[in-house]
Amino acid sequence: MQDSRKKKVKNNNRYNIQPELLSPAGSLSGCIAAINAGADAVYLGGELFGARAFAKNLSLDELKEAIDYAHLFNRKIYLTVNTLLKNEEINQKLFDYLNPIYAHGLDGVIVQDLGVIKFIHDIFPDLPVHASTQMTITSYHQAKMLKSMGVERVVPAREISFEETKKIYEETGLEIESFVHGALCYCYSGQCLLSSIIGGRSGNRGRCAGPCRLPYDVFLGEKRILKEKYPLSPKDICVLELIPELVNSGVCSFKIEGRMKRPEYTAGVTAVYRKYIDLYLSGNEYAVDKRDLETLNTLYSRNDFSRSYYENEAKNKKLLKDMISLDAPNYISADDDFMNEIAKKYLDTRLKKKIKAKISISKTSKCSAIIYDDIHFASFETAPAKEAEKRPLDADTVRKQFNKTGSTNFDFTDIETEVEDNAFLTMGELNDFRRGALEAFENELLKECRRDYVNKNLLSDYLNRIKEAGENTKAEIKASVTVSRETQLKQSLNSPAVSRIYLSLSGYKGDLKSAVIFAKEQKDKEVFIALPRIYRARFAGFINEFLDGEIVQYIDGIMFGSLEYYNIVNEYIEKSGKNATILERLNYIFDNNVYAFNDLAAEALRSFGGQIKRPELSAAAELNKKELIHMACKADMEVQVYGLLPLMISEGCILNTAAGCKAENFKEVLRLKDRKNNMFPVERDCKLCLNTIYNCKTLNLISEIMPLMANGFNSFRIDLLNESAEDTKSLLAALERVNVGEEADFDIPDFTRGHFKRGVD
Repeated sequence: MQDSRKKKVKNNNRYNIQPELLSPAGSLSGCIAAINAGADAVYLGGELFGARAFAKNLSLDELKEAIDYAHLFNRKIYLTVNTLLKNEEINQKLFDYLNPIYAHGLDGVIVQDLGVIKFIHDIFPDLPVHASTQMTITSYHQAKMLKSMGVERVVPAREISFEETKKIYEETGLEIESFVHGALCYCYSGQCLLSSIIGGRSGNRGRCAGPCRLPYDVFLGEKRILKEKYPLSPKDICVLELIPELVNSGVCSFKIEGRMKRPEYTAGVTAVYRKYIDLYLSGNEYAVDKRDLETLNTLYSRNDFSRSYYENEAKNKKLLKDMISLDAPNYISADDDFMNEIAKKYLDTRLKKKIKAKISISKTSKCSAIIYDDIHFASFETAPAKEAEKRPLDADTVRKQFNKTGSTNFDFTDIETEVEDNAFLTMGELNDFRRGALEAFENELLKECRRDYVNKNLLSDYLNRIKEAGENTKAEIKASVTVSRETQLKQSLNSPAVSRIYLSLSGYKGDLKSAVIFAKEQKDKEVFIALPRIYRARFAGFINEFLDGEIVQYIDGIMFGSLEYYNIVNEYIEKSGKNATILERLNYIFDNNVYAFNDLAAEALRSFGGQIKRPELSAAAELNKKELIHMACKADMEVQVYGLLPLMISEGCILNTAAGCKAENFKEVLRLKDRKNNMFPVERDCKLCLNTIYNCKTLNLISEIMPLMANGFNSFRIDLLNESAEDTKSLLAALERVNVGEEADFDIPDFTRGHFKRGVD
């Protein structure tokens, strides 16, 4: 065996994990092919709420057949419900969609929406919930919170390292599912609005159009540093060589990406990974044959493979740059002969369960069959045989007909027969006898997986309780401004319409402590610190320095850009950190990328408990006006009415990809230009090593503030990024007119109303 790594690894499975091989399926045939090729479990989508809305997906009957096929061979089926759901979808569709699949024995649901997690935990408590990678789980902090909601497994962000993965496992004991093969998103999953905002096809709703796979020009200032390249297009990942390290990081499920790909691809990739998982489990030295890597590359890849982020840290600029396919994708896929060979081996056949039978053919009593294996047995009876007029049945004929298992999932290894003299059954009657006996045995095998249907009568009361819990009649009108520089801060502090100032902990361009103290001198303003939209273990020192620091003594509250920070602050208070008593008194709000997409999600966010008082919420940018108005908690929900929307948050750095790391260069603006000549500004947070791509057009809903107020909203937010002092002053003047009850607008040449009118499908 050729070793592509020139290195052999001994199996030292520190956690005694028996890893699961988890394969994708976009159809019933893909599911069967994956199981035939060695998958321990298959994840697939039904007709609703899956993150691959354009895959063929499976009907209810096909889902049931997939579950049965998997369970016959001790495999599992996980259903993807990994999109954000609107209120009407939870209230009117989710229960009826899940109930029959739940009752049939579904093994788990992969979920993005906090509201859906709460719904399943409360209504279907026996159904395991797996938190999707769309939840942007980057550390044990969020994993702990999800565990408190009943989540049994987490799929962390694909950007985290072996050490971060291991920390999640050791701190929570949760099952960890990680991607090992297939396409890699440029953005942190769940934090991407690029397809949604520019094309109306939301990745959070399973309809991503893949704009990251298109060519862009990159500008630094006015200079074009990259022309018609693909700076947002990562190579596919292949970590076959890293299986030992994954297991020793606590990963229990190896996930292959590809529900949109052909069943032959799924089967081929599954077969290769099955081979190496078995090699690892055998205890023999682990070494990967180069020819198997070539097979994976032949099946499908974009400009070769990378090994994902597992070994990478943000400081390793070369590795991060090498993960990107800058040139036009050179899609490699296998020829028809190779795919036909895979199809013949895995698609055109079914696994067969070995069974035995004892058959009795009688004229005086019912004919009977006992079907059994080492564990299960089932009996089946049919009508007595008739008196033979010509040729009576014999044992060989009975065995021959029973051995015609054909397209069933069974093969007989032994058939004992007892045939009464001169008894007779037609061949059709024998075939019906066989089918009935096999069906009885299959039902016996599968009945232990079935559940009782949940009574729908409890649903309306449950939803009403959630709605009542979220309602708030607070009447105070508040306007908040996020400022990035001193000139914006001064204008905001001078405006009587502004009641709250947000200052970014990592993004404020100036001395943050001085800005906070200066802002607090204005007694009528609240001052909040906005934490980053991503948390990583490498931020720990930076965040702890803030929590321990003097700034906390001057602020009124904190905005959480990630669910991770909720637990970090709670733990800090519980451990009686230096500023614990101050933090316990502060106000808190979740940023709009911590999605309160429905009333259940909103209630979940405000009910995590701990030392933090019930936090405020921000309205999700993908909800339209009608959907926002129907939120129960709108009186306690802040709506962004102005600013550039963040479309992507990435671990990769576009400037590093285009021209190498230039962390010291902040003066010139970095921008992406697409094929329609739209310019997307890119903020480089070199302190934390993150990139944020903003929309090319500014969100402007100033004219909608009055109608929103009339419908129960009280809090509105303006985000300032590169606005000048004069632009800030003009914008706030419009806000002041609204504040005194006048209709107002803010006229800028090129703006968008985002999803306020159209929403997302």
